[in-house]
Amino acid sequence: EMLPRDNAIDSFSGPVQVGIVRLASEYCGQMLANGQLVKDKLPEIDFSSPPSVVLAVEQRPQVATAFIDSFWGKSYRTTEDGQRAVTDLVDIIDQEMLASNPRSTRAPTQLNRGLLGQIMMSLCTTTLASAPLIFF
Repeated sequence: EMLPRDNAIDSFSGPVQVGIVRLASEYCGQMLANGQLVKDKLPEIDFSSPPSVVLAVEQRPQVATAFIDSFWGKSYRTTEDGQRAVTDLVDIIDQEMLASNPRSTRAPTQLNRGLLGQIMMSLCTTTLASAPLIFF
């Protein structure tokens, strides 16, 4: 009931945004809980590696790119807006790393699987509930 009935921009209200985020969050939770779905949707990310390797500083753009490619398409990532989106997703990773370890966002030595899952959930929900996917 919270989702819009048509594609008119004026039907995209606050409650619609909440509905979209809830739907995206539910999808992401189900996907991330299913190892095969994760492999199918995000084959570029090696979830069997230690979390500190998956989200190492040099890996963060690749992780962000995997979400963009998976949900928005590879052609979108090559646009200026797509590159800005990759940067924004890397910023989300950095912010969540900082929140978990205020001393450093650059060395995720204490990163655990729970934090990795939280960050992946944030990236997934953000990407899936975003305007490039909703409106295009």
